[in-house]
Amino acid sequence: PYLQRELPAGQVLYAPSLYPVVAYYSKRPTVPLWPTDESFYRTFPKNMPQDGFLVVFKPLEQEPNIDWLDHRAAFGRVKETGDILIYAYTAPR
Repeated sequence: PYLQRELPAGQVLYAPSLYPVVAYYSKRPTVPLWPTDESFYRTFPKNMPQDGFLVVFKPLEQEPNIDWLDHRAAFGRVKETGDILIYAYTAPR
């Protein structure tokens, strides 16, 4: 329910992991991010073409990593709830 409250309807959600869970509980269009290893950075931003939100589960080892996200202008932290971080994402123009 907190995903539905925090994220506007119609916005794309990106999730590097557990994307079926994110899609089910958010009831929002959800795009799985691939790959979730170091090659993520070689494909970025082509793998994230639309503005939206990124849902990250902190305990999981995955790319993009939190430090990288926190140092990119395209990502802004919206909410941290337990083990979940939500970033607003603005695709490069």
